[in-house]
Amino acid sequence: MWMWWLCLFLPVLREEITEAVFGAVRPETRLALLDHITSPTGLLMPIEDLISGMKERGVHVLVDGAHGPGHVPLDLEALGADFYTGNCHKWMGTPLGTALLHCRREHQEWLRPAVVSNGRNTPLVNGRTRFQEEFQWTGTFDPTPWMCIPVALSVMAEMVPGGWSEVMARNRALAVDARDLLGEGLGQEAMVPNDLLSAMVSFRLPDGDADALHGQLVDAGLEVPVMAWPPTPPGSQHGRILRVSCQLYNDLSDYERLLDVLPGLVLETARKSG
Repeated sequence: MWMWWLCLFLPVLREEITEAVFGAVRPETRLALLDHITSPTGLLMPIEDLISGMKERGVHVLVDGAHGPGHVPLDLEALGADFYTGNCHKWMGTPLGTALLHCRREHQEWLRPAVVSNGRNTPLVNGRTRFQEEFQWTGTFDPTPWMCIPVALSVMAEMVPGGWSEVMARNRALAVDARDLLGEGLGQEAMVPNDLLSAMVSFRLPDGDADALHGQLVDAGLEVPVMAWPPTPPGSQHGRILRVSCQLYNDLSDYERLLDVLPGLVLETARKSG
């Protein structure tokens, strides 16, 4: 947690991240839960280096890739994590609640879902495994969102000539431009170097009421997350960060509009909090 806090004050380097993570490994460590992209700060973790280093230390890795699918290029086999879970509704345009779980084959014999149904003892046919039977049907639920994933992949790929590679490259390039525009306008240096930048970028704001600022931005026609940072109890007046995201429906004019209203609202909510 402290590492994400640090990255909002000082430019963070890849080596600093890996040293901090590996420094937390103890002899009894068996499993490391690592973010692929941090949600509040939008930091793209050097996940390949972290997974490789954990394997050298005999530690299994579960990657929380909530923002991974559709956001950054993702080759799960090449990545090498023991487990990877990610949402599809955040960057792929699927219905809320669609997600994926990738588990390396050597773990599938012992991994069990939290809820089991008839897949626990149904006969295995057509080469299916117990892992597939248990995880693909966990009782009464609606599989419709899952069925939308192929359609969403196809539709978004057709929105630009270069398909998904262009979607992700365009979003990230826009994030670089948005970071530079907002950083200059807010008087902040770039906190995240390009190699750790995803299609999201966050900015440290003066202390104040995060909820109040978010509400005022909504009133101005701008939907931008504003969060207390570090996380604090509801109603507490402490540090704030603002995170912008870049998707196909955005262009630089959206962030120019944000910059037009943000400084005044930041000062207003900071004064009220004081």
